[in-house]
Amino acid sequence: MKSQRMLCTLFAMVSAAAMAVPAHAAGWYVGAGIGGGHAVDADSNVFSTVSVLSGGGVPVAGSYDSSQSVFQLFGGFRFNPYFAAEAGYINFGRYTLNGLAAVGGGYVAVSATDHVDALYVAAVGSIPINRVISVFGKLGLASSRDRESCFISGAFCPSVSDSGTEPMVGLGVEFPFTPARWQAHWAMRVEYDSYSNIGNSSNEYTAGTFDTLTANGVYRF
Repeated sequence: MKSQRMLCTLFAMVSAAAMAVPAHAAGWYVGAGIGGGHAVDADSNVFSTVSVLSGGGVPVAGSYDSSQSVFQLFGGFRFNPYFAAEAGYINFGRYTLNGLAAVGGGYVAVSATDHVDALYVAAVGSIPINRVISVFGKLGLASSRDRESCFISGAFCPSVSDSGTEPMVGLGVEFPFTPARWQAHWAMRVEYDSYSNIGNSSNEYTAGTFDTLTANGVYRF
């Protein structure tokens, strides 16, 4: 009986919190977050990249630090509970490749550092679960910048850069802050985003898809 009363009380508290604030209202919002990024295609490209950097040598060993911390800033306007337009900036961090290649009768050590960031615009579609929690999807375009520097033992290795426009997609959930008095303006957002074919020009040493998983704070005006 006591357990039933406790469950009823808990259910009443959750229901009251869910009904307290009409989230998803129209208006402007801004946000920022941190998380982890992963260069999806980098690992499979390591040995071919070592060969290119060494001038066609036979790769002996190679590694790519394909996971890094990321941060992002964003803002947008929610037109109704189901649709918003958003723009933002994301810094994917620095990704480092190290390798060794057999060239002639010796070995050549190579390394490259890849610094990637992007601006994006996206349409955001939301499905409210209740008055304060929603799931959402993002579809947009990212204008990326990929800057790479490299080192080859005993040889000159020019730095290269690339910029381009690529598709991006995302999926996440938005839920309220606690305590309840903050819920009128503050929310949390956890999201997974994927940016395709960054740095995919012929002069880039590494290229591929970058995925991110971030936790974000959102302020609604």
